[in-house]
Formats: sequence, C-alpha cells, structure tokens
Amino acid sequence: MKAQKSIKKELKMPIKRGEIYLFIGFEAEKFSPKMLDKKERRKLKKYPNLVNSNSFKLSRYLKFKAKKRGKICLSHKENVAVLAISKEKVGVDVEEIKERNFDGVIKFCFSKKESEIYANSKDKMQKFYEIYTAKEAVIKAKNLAFNDLASAKFDEMERRYLIINNLFIICLAFKHCKDIIVKFL
Repeated sequence: MKAQKSIKKELKMPIKRGEIYLFIGFEAEKFSPKMLDKKERRKLKKYPNLVNSNSFKLSRYLKFKAKKRGKICLSHKENVAVLAISKEKVGVDVEEIKERNFDGVIKFCFSKKESEIYANSKDKMQKFYEIYTAKEAVIKAKNLAFNDLASAKFDEMERRYLIINNLFIICLAFKHCKDIIVKFL
C-alpha cells in the first residue's frame, strides 16, 4: 500500500524542463473502464473488442495514471505499454525482440546508410530494433504519419534505449534531456 501511495505522489509531481518520465506497465489487470475519458469511452463503444486487448488496457491504464502533465507519447505491444511525458516533444516506441522479416522491413523503411549500419553490425537483431524503434520514436516526436517512416532518420534526434529481460526494446527520441526517470507500474 505504501508503494502505491508513493507512486501516486510521484505521478503528481510537476515535470521540469529537461526531464522525461517513462512509465512502463505490464499488468493489464489494473485497468478499469472507469479510467477512460469521454473520447476513449466513445472509442470503446465503437470498437467493443478493444476491452479484450491487453495492449489497449495497458496503455490506457498508464495514460490514466500519468494524468497528462505535459507532452505525451504512447507505444504498446500485446504484453507491455510505455508512456513518455516531457515538457518538450518526445517520441517513444516499444517492440518485442523476436525474429521477423527483417529484409522486408529494411527494404520498406531503412535508408542506404541505415541498411549499411545494419549489414555491418555483429548483433543484427539488436541493431535492427535499435534503428527501427528510433525511426518510429522520431516520427512520433515530430507528429508524422507511419508512411513517413522511410524518410525519418534514426539518428536525427537524441535517443536512449532500454532493453527489458531481452524481450522488449524501448527507444526514447528527444531534442533535449537532462534526466530520464523510469517508473514501472
């Protein structure tokens, strides 16, 4: 109970310039439809199957806990959701680290330089996910669409990575940052 009170207190603290808060959630059971705002309730009414989606429940739980105190960016997969909050624009992406059609994705959205970096890397899977998650985080930070993925450069913004249990990789993209505060909820 004490830990929960301290989390609530931390979530209410104002975000300072240069800080990025990164909230990570794995437990969809904490979600309740009562946490949704009007817009989200309308979305749920239109797409009722969303209530069965782990990624929807996780991401909305994080959004509810964070109480939108700055610029937010959200990313989720089936068993994890991440929410970044900052005074400045921030982008975040999370991907499950697994085998996939790397060549197809590389042809679709990697530049020549990015393809070369990937091809020359020792750990191709990790390098693929570093580049790919950075590109997604950049387009989110710049409010671009997914079809802009090919034109986004993975190294056009500062970025930091977090790998969790060799299962997930998270990339934060930002212009200015002094501190990154990570909270697992």
